Amino acid sequence: MRAPWLTQGYFNNPEGSEQLWAGGYLHTSDIAVVDANGSVHITDRIKDVIKTGGEWVSSLDIEDIIDALQAIQAYEALSLDAPRPGADDDVMAYGDAMGRDDERFELVELDATITAVLEHIPPRERLILRMRFVEDLTQTEIAARVGISQMQVSRLLRRSLDQLRALTQEARTPLGQRKEAL
Repeated sequence: MRAPWLTQGYFNNPEGSEQLWAGGYLHTSDIAVVDANGSVHITDRIKDVIKTGGEWVSSLDIEDIIDALQAIQAYEALSLDAPRPGADDDVMAYGDAMGRDDERFELVELDATITAVLEHIPPRERLILRMRFVEDLTQTEIAARVGISQMQVSRLLRRSLDQLRALTQEARTPLGQRKEAL
């Protein structure tokens, strides 16, 4: 590096000053790389590099590698059957601490599906379905409340359930595999 504003040497150290300006350039002891655009990127200092195997290696790179190796020590692959350390004397495996399938999850999924497809059922038939399956009324009790015959309630329930079955099957079938109704 050369510029008129750079130091001319070390105070009371002519030998150091001579080394500093060897060949007419200021030697900063920085290690730099010049990229394709001509920009200079300082990557390290000469005093911070280590010669190993005939090559100069940055001490920063070595420190990064040491840090990575120490971080790897924080992880350990274990079997789910391996005993888990704990405060009590009970031996508990890691797998025992994992969550289990919720038996009611399918009910939640079915409820969401049925709620979505019920919009396609006429309001009177939705009312009849609610009375039968939520309020647990008999067909005769439903017929008396709605003002139709028990036979008509039976037919409407069967038709509504067939519609729900078809709509839920369609809702669960991937789009590319659905058959369009004619």
